[in-house]
Amino acid sequence: MVKTEIPLRMDRNLKILYVNRTMHGLPHIGGLQRMFHIGRQLKKCGAVTMLGVNYDFNPEALELAAKEFERVELMKLKKFRTPSPTLLEMRQKYQMHWPTNYGDRVDHEDLKRFTRLSREHDVVWFSLLSAANCFGNRRFANSIVDLDDLMHVKFALRTQIDKSLRWRMSAHLQSFKWRRQEFQSFQRFNIIVLCSTEDKQVMGNHRRIRIVPNGFPSPANTPIWTPGQEGYLGFIGTLSYGPNVEGLEWFRDRVWPAIRKEMPQATLRLVGTLPKNHAFLNVPGFEPLGFVEDPTEEFSRWQAMIVPLRYGGGTRLKILEAFSRKCPVISTPIGAHGLQVTPNQDILLEENPQAFAHQCLRLLKQPHQGKTIAEAGWELFNRKYTWDVIGKSIQNIVAEIARKRSRS
Repeated sequence: MVKTEIPLRMDRNLKILYVNRTMHGLPHIGGLQRMFHIGRQLKKCGAVTMLGVNYDFNPEALELAAKEFERVELMKLKKFRTPSPTLLEMRQKYQMHWPTNYGDRVDHEDLKRFTRLSREHDVVWFSLLSAANCFGNRRFANSIVDLDDLMHVKFALRTQIDKSLRWRMSAHLQSFKWRRQEFQSFQRFNIIVLCSTEDKQVMGNHRRIRIVPNGFPSPANTPIWTPGQEGYLGFIGTLSYGPNVEGLEWFRDRVWPAIRKEMPQATLRLVGTLPKNHAFLNVPGFEPLGFVEDPTEEFSRWQAMIVPLRYGGGTRLKILEAFSRKCPVISTPIGAHGLQVTPNQDILLEENPQAFAHQCLRLLKQPHQGKTIAEAGWELFNRKYTWDVIGKSIQNIVAEIARKRSRS
């Protein structure tokens, strides 16, 4: 007899306060995608109040929040006031070496409002540690914090690759301070949410850890694999984000010359918001497209997608997006960190630049070899990384906190 799992029913009497610090950016950015998708799953558990905290808020993000949640509250952080430009410059330099912006706090009235809201709700879910820190370094009752990126790991990796001694020293200091803050989370929150079992091991397999992987929305229809356009590789991601920039520079300098030498017509199509200074993309064969609202057609042109990241935290939405579109992926091991992938089955993983170039050329010259990889990636996506699948973990976490609260 097959045991079936009974889905959790929404309880309108259960009240969830969902606190975030991400609504200053555009809704398509990875951090906001995770925040909104988790919020949609929380709505299946009870009545959700969205609380946004920041200095400023993006109008598009606010509009989406108003559509998604019955109740949206906003708190603006206190502006830092300095008597002189010199002190302001000193503060900005100091912030380079601080895990969260020094002095990012709500004012006294909003702190009282948050205390009242937290008491009115049964569960408090913080999207990022920085959201909780806006209310001070305190313990939070009936609380969950989502550490979707382990920042101390991200900065530790950066110390190994940054060319600047100054930035390597800064990354060492950042890693040390973030590690201290992230491990202190076990004393401040009831449950710590991480993206992967690898991150759980880094955090000592603590009993308070629960896993909520990153996910991507299921497409309305099953995608059909296509061989793509001859010579086309693709990349998707915000092109001002440090790990993306560093990874593309590595690919540009160490991998791309070997590809173009053997296949001069090879093209790398780059989808993502461009920074003001994107001169690092001025390379023969690179085609920056900027932000693309719906990249479905663009993905169908690619014979493979590259993920040349060499540092970062959490897991890469770009890989899950490629899986959901049946596009084969060539990545560094760091790029696929935290995803339960099988090299040479559902993804190609290479760390050496020559080997990375070889795999790119292999799929460019024989695109049908990518079909098997793309189909396996699609199967993995459906088993583990749709939000419908991940939602069960979120609902179980909320139920766990709600039961503990009812017993206290």
